[in-house]
Amino acid sequence: MTKRWTIPVLAIVLVFSLAGCKYPSWTEAGCRQEAIQESVELKKATSALLPASIAATLEAHDDCDSSDEGGWLTATVDGTTLSDAILAGFTAKGWGQLNLRKDECNVECIAGVTTQWHGKKVEVAVGATQQAQTHEVTIEFAE
Repeated sequence: MTKRWTIPVLAIVLVFSLAGCKYPSWTEAGCRQEAIQESVELKKATSALLPASIAATLEAHDDCDSSDEGGWLTATVDGTTLSDAILAGFTAKGWGQLNLRKDECNVECIAGVTTQWHGKKVEVAVGATQQAQTHEVTIEFAE
């Protein structure tokens, strides 16, 4: 015989799972606070290694309106800038090459690097966009 509380608890877990939430107690405000903190950490980990013109244009993003994926950074870059030039500071500091599938980025991944930073894996990817002659740099913590 099923206990009376089992079905309501299972229904709540199912609702939160379908909504994309990691934790039933997760709130949009809590998600945004976490995303802001992650964005700050990502800037600390990467800004000094990016060309100054790219570091100055980094934008913080979150997915808190539809899930709880945390924060990440992006910058739009002139498509004539070579990915090697964008990632040179990272490779000079020993960051490893990130093995990307071409379809992991917005349109097509070009190159990426990764390293551990304060116990978290940071990934920096350069990818093509739908706009001609522009690339997007994406910086995020890996799961």
